[in-house]
Amino acid sequence: MNNLKPFFLVLFLIFLSCKQSKTYEGESYINYPDFNMLYNDYIAPYEKSAVKILRITTENGHSDSLLQRSEEVDWNHIKSFLNTASINNESHTNKYSIDLINDTLYQNTTVVFSALAPNELTKKVSISAQEHAKNVKTIYIEYEDNGFFSSTKKKFLYKNGQFLQLVEMSKKPFSKAKEKITLWKFVY
Repeated sequence: MNNLKPFFLVLFLIFLSCKQSKTYEGESYINYPDFNMLYNDYIAPYEKSAVKILRITTENGHSDSLLQRSEEVDWNHIKSFLNTASINNESHTNKYSIDLINDTLYQNTTVVFSALAPNELTKKVSISAQEHAKNVKTIYIEYEDNGFFSSTKKKFLYKNGQFLQLVEMSKKPFSKAKEKITLWKFVY
């Protein structure tokens, strides 16, 4: 009987590893926003524009500001975040619910994508657009990566023609939480 203990232990471990993963009843990924397209349509035009950009950085309570030409802005940092937070691929199918909010007074439509699966890093995406102009007004993204030894939270907000904001929070064991808020304000 003692010779069978390792066999049953292995059999039990195999049984646990073959457990079916939970399925979610969200929407297909083809209905999710393409962040690269949104970037190219709404943010990329500022990369080569004559618009000045006021960058205000607040890190752990200390602020600093700098007036920059558009070619001096670290656009790759913004693109990198959007690529990391992207939900428009097949691996995210059925893992997000979609809610539509219509504001008839201001003729705005907001589409909210909420993560159903707790292990999804992008927790929420909200895109608002004017109905008559078919123009995106705001893009908001919440991202959260809770690792074993550290956690990272990011919030991104774009308001068309006005500003971009990226809030980055991180926490590691035995250290204080860090927060960095970067605001890029378009100055015409």
